[in-house]
Amino acid sequence: MKLVIAEKPMLARDIARAICGKEVSESARLPISGNGYTVIACAGHLLELVEPDAVNPAWGKPWSLDVLPIQIDDWAKEPTEDKKDLVERIDSLLPEAECVINAGDPDDEGQLIVDEVLDYLGYEGEVLRVYVNDNIEKNIVKAFEHLVPNEQCRPAGDAAYARQMADKCFGVNETRLATKRLGGLFSVGRVQTPTLGLVVNRDEAIENHVTRKYYELTATGGCADASGAPVFKFKPDKDMLAGEKHVFDRDVLDAVKAKLDGSGMSFSTVISKKVENPPLPYNLTVLLS
Repeated sequence: MKLVIAEKPMLARDIARAICGKEVSESARLPISGNGYTVIACAGHLLELVEPDAVNPAWGKPWSLDVLPIQIDDWAKEPTEDKKDLVERIDSLLPEAECVINAGDPDDEGQLIVDEVLDYLGYEGEVLRVYVNDNIEKNIVKAFEHLVPNEQCRPAGDAAYARQMADKCFGVNETRLATKRLGGLFSVGRVQTPTLGLVVNRDEAIENHVTRKYYELTATGGCADASGAPVFKFKPDKDMLAGEKHVFDRDVLDAVKAKLDGSGMSFSTVISKKVENPPLPYNLTVLLS
């Protein structure tokens, strides 16, 4: 049989519905077999990078600045505690597989999620890659007609793995450094800390916001058909705004007003009604085609 490993259970059921030749409910238990295929799913990442002290006990607690920086060129992985059973279930299916089809999502992380499990389990058989962009059955069937060798696609997973290691390496080293130098536990992360900084800076900006009065210059016109009085708003140029979003110096607009007072201009225009539909949602199939 051909073992298909999807990234998520929902996608696995969609694939099984398309290629296994049977009715599959939304809550059907995986794996699902039929037509020579067996379909199973991961549940996101099943593995995680091991803690540094699992590689070198000297990197464990109590933390020391003397061992920094911690660097691991080929960071090993292990199943997450809550997903060990799923890893074992996939492992039990591999001996019966004539080949494995990587059906991770069509992105870097999707590639890695399946690759890392196969690497961890030491699978050495043939691996193919399928790119499933949506849950439409005919499109899934078409995708399975265009399988490619998974080895050609692994660089995408390698990129995701590199980001994982970068996140882990940065967090491990900076958390230990900040904790030892500042006292107390300080959790630092490559994504977590800048994101937290954005939130804190925004909160401080809101808390320290000072209300300022700004000025606008408008003119009221008249219509020959007496359909209403249009209001025209003066649009300041960049020099007048001086890097601000509004004009805060009234004297600047008073000078403009003085030049315009008593002047007039006539023009004609045509008003028409137009119906514009809201844009359609993003379509992943179209975006990736």
